[in-house]
Amino acid sequence: MGSSESDAARIGRELEELARASAATHGLSIGVSGGEADLALAPYRDFGVVVGDRQLTVHVGGEVGRPGVLLDRLDSERLLFEYAGAFLQLHREEARPREAASEFVRRVGIDYVRERVAKDPQGRSALFRTFHGLTGCPCISPAAS
Repeated sequence: MGSSESDAARIGRELEELARASAATHGLSIGVSGGEADLALAPYRDFGVVVGDRQLTVHVGGEVGRPGVLLDRLDSERLLFEYAGAFLQLHREEARPREAASEFVRRVGIDYVRERVAKDPQGRSALFRTFHGLTGCPCISPAAS
């Protein structure tokens, strides 16, 4: 990764494209922080990423006034996009109609989200492939298996 601020801006644009491709996310917010000025903003989004020099810290289920919960720390942008697509798809499949990500994470529990997205590589990959297949998002393709 290069500078945190420039990486954050680029990753933010790509994640927004990923989220826009999924009409079913009905306004889920994605935040990416990388500079000193905005480090506190990303965790307060539905899917938030803090970009560091060597690490990407992923939070889910944030909202105004309440930070999200740490999902995982990653060292790969490719894995970050797989996490994002998998989380968006998990929300699409299992959230109640119009249920915000913060409500969804509180209802099912962070341990469940971690199990599905962070701890189960095959399950995460399947969620991401489904997301990619439904959206046709050109921003990133599933890894060849």
